[in-house]
Amino acid sequence: MSQRFTRTLAGIMCVVAGGGTALLAFLGISSTILLAAAIAAGSGFYLVATRSREATEPKADAAPLSDATRKRVLRIAMVLFFLLTAGSLLTLRSDQYGKPASYFVLVAASAGMIALRITLLETTKEVAPTLAMITLVALNFFGSNQLVFPLGIGGADASTHLQFLVNPIVQTGFLPLTDPCGLVYGAFPAHHIFVAMTAILTASDPTRTYYSLGALVMTTPVLVAFLIGRSLFGARIGLLAALVLSGSSYFIFWAAHDAPLSFAVPLVGFLLLSFLTMLRGPNVRMIFVAGLFAVALVLTHPYSTIIFGLLLFGLLLGQLAVRHHPTRWPWGTRIVSVSFAYTLLIYWSNFTCLMTKSFQLTQQYWNLLVGEAQVPAGRVYNTLPLSLIFVNTAGDSLLQFLVIVGFFAVLARGPSRRMMMILAPTITLFIVSVVGFIVPLTYLS
Repeated sequence: MSQRFTRTLAGIMCVVAGGGTALLAFLGISSTILLAAAIAAGSGFYLVATRSREATEPKADAAPLSDATRKRVLRIAMVLFFLLTAGSLLTLRSDQYGKPASYFVLVAASAGMIALRITLLETTKEVAPTLAMITLVALNFFGSNQLVFPLGIGGADASTHLQFLVNPIVQTGFLPLTDPCGLVYGAFPAHHIFVAMTAILTASDPTRTYYSLGALVMTTPVLVAFLIGRSLFGARIGLLAALVLSGSSYFIFWAAHDAPLSFAVPLVGFLLLSFLTMLRGPNVRMIFVAGLFAVALVLTHPYSTIIFGLLLFGLLLGQLAVRHHPTRWPWGTRIVSVSFAYTLLIYWSNFTCLMTKSFQLTQQYWNLLVGEAQVPAGRVYNTLPLSLIFVNTAGDSLLQFLVIVGFFAVLARGPSRRMMMILAPTITLFIVSVVGFIVPLTYLS
């Protein structure tokens, strides 16, 4: 895409998002105002940042730091990072049932030290220590909840999976019989077996094992984000992507309140990384690895596989849009997609009632789309105090701002199969979020 086209699209989005923000304010839908405003702000920032150089006066470049000074700052940033991290952990108590404001201030400051290191990196030898620091701050974010709650804390349906699958497996050594149309899926429950096996081998409490493993495995997408970013844009952007992901509120929620989705998200990350690797050329071994990840995802959390299926469909459409030869397709992605679809179909049709449930859900969406537009029951959130809404959406708005700026920056580079690994999932998730915005969430009423 040309820079001119991208700027035009950014201008249109800025106007539309700005109008949407005003409309939300007029309607009193305060719970999503900041998110809409972030889209407008990100689009506007991109327009300002990419305006023609003729319209701006040239500025003198700042004097670069000497190598000795740069290394000294890197060492100071590392020391401060560990001091701030230790200080944040010292603010926590095992019976606190919450985190004080000082914890978040100290963790934010430690993340700032990492950001400072990222801006000053010049050699590849400095990348690994910085990535290790990002991993530590992610573990701090994800695992600290298990410190302030004496019995640990999980996601909304974690207790159901522990009661009906994990605990019986640990106690009897066998998979219990479950209702295929019930709340849990007893046929090949991959992540339940993983947790039960770990609890048996370590002689630990299954509940604490479940929560601890969830926080641990959710650090792997942080590493995957680095690998994808480094492959596409270089090590500096890869480190920045990993740091931003480790501090994303939605990601922190599922990493700190472990549930089945916590064990499925890492597999999605590895699948996207394998697809990117297969763009380099035919790789039979990577096909096999990606196939294993796809099967593991289906067996880990079959309910969320529909979302990955949508991502995969969007990725295939993106690859189709930028292929240079009408008969050439990314064969690795195509093979894994077919394998994933067949595995999902076999699992849904033979071991669960998800096939019937999916048809019912599709019918509900169709009735919604062809019927009148509805405002979701998110209006329940609009009754909350504005201060509480601000606290809970300010962080997401900053992330939304970065996503919009990054989207246009990638789009301006021009279409390619590698760039579609970023653009296609982003567009797909945006469309899914719009559907979620208009669907009435009756369970909140």
